[in-house]
Amino acid sequence: MKTNNSIHYRVLAVTAILTAFVWCMACSFYSTAMDSCKSISVRWKNGGISSSALLEQQNYAKKDGLTDQPEVTLWQVYSARGITDGDLRNTTANVIVVFGDCEDITSESMLFGAFPSKSDTQGCAVSSGLAFSLWGSTQVLGVQVKIEGELFCVRGVFEDDNARVFQQAEAGSNKTLSNMQLTFPGGGTREDAERYLTAANFTGGTILDLPLMGRGVSILFRLPAIVLAFGIIARLIMRAKKLWHYPVWLVSYLPLALAALTGLMFCIDLPEIPSSFIPSKWSDFEFWKTLFFNHWRNFTKWISAAPTFRDKELWGSASAMLLLSIFASILVAVTAVMTSIRSYRSLVLSCAAYTLTLCLISLSTASSGKISFCKEMYLMPCLWICIDFMLYWQGRKFDLASHERRLFDEKNTS
Repeated sequence: MKTNNSIHYRVLAVTAILTAFVWCMACSFYSTAMDSCKSISVRWKNGGISSSALLEQQNYAKKDGLTDQPEVTLWQVYSARGITDGDLRNTTANVIVVFGDCEDITSESMLFGAFPSKSDTQGCAVSSGLAFSLWGSTQVLGVQVKIEGELFCVRGVFEDDNARVFQQAEAGSNKTLSNMQLTFPGGGTREDAERYLTAANFTGGTILDLPLMGRGVSILFRLPAIVLAFGIIARLIMRAKKLWHYPVWLVSYLPLALAALTGLMFCIDLPEIPSSFIPSKWSDFEFWKTLFFNHWRNFTKWISAAPTFRDKELWGSASAMLLLSIFASILVAVTAVMTSIRSYRSLVLSCAAYTLTLCLISLSTASSGKISFCKEMYLMPCLWICIDFMLYWQGRKFDLASHERRLFDEKNTS
């Protein structure tokens, strides 16, 4: 019997540690995906918007006293551009010409220096892959490089195995850039983007509501917590049904159940539903139909075009997050079924061991900066452990009272 218990606890410990690790890895990809979903994307298949046209629109908006204007970044990728260093070594790289904040375009982390600022048209940032290809090192700040014959100074090196360069566009240029990022306070919506583009006369672009996609990613990221939430709700309902014919016990059970549900609402931390998704009547099927088809039409039109490096970053991180989240959900369900808390000592030790595991994973990956635990949902396993013990404790008292009641009835009958 002791051997079986020992094997059970070992399997439970290994499964719990693996669950925590997979769940935290999902968090790293989630953070990367959310960095790409802060702004609304607009893409023009033919043409685009020039920096001079954008500045003209911003000046008009400022004169008109408009305060609800978004932060705008224009950009375009130019493939296989010639790159030459001071020693006349040649290679090719994808050049991303930006007018605005380069960090709106990519989630890659900087190794040294920084991206060129909006006014720095003589600076550039190169990828680590390009730096190794040309110079054999990433310590290249201040080095001069020619891009298509034009001289630039390296301001920063970012982490990317692909050969890639970021540079700023001239402020007064009439050359159009085919991509736009719109960052509204609070994220904004597709409707906000449409109103802005129409008022600015920037028409003809395809809009992708990335903040809305970010909300969907947030829900998928919470799959393990949602699995535990459904399990907790099911267990609470089953216990309430068992006590349904015992009013006194049911009344004493309700405060415990309400406390558990309060903790559940705090831990699950679901994203806010956009106001544009709330109809005046929930039975308005035409509203749901129009809403779905409008977003679906924009999404399919977007993915039918050739994907940019930014799209690949987003789809890759979101797909990895989803796969890890599903795997973590399966492991969470298995671990939850195996968990059995029967004493205060086990309760404290289990919660402490889980917290310590998260801290160790955090410390072991602190240098990469890719995993963080600032999510309420990571408290969900501790909530499950507490509720498991609460139900055991309450059920034991109920069974004991029922047993004493039966003995008393049998004694009175005899």
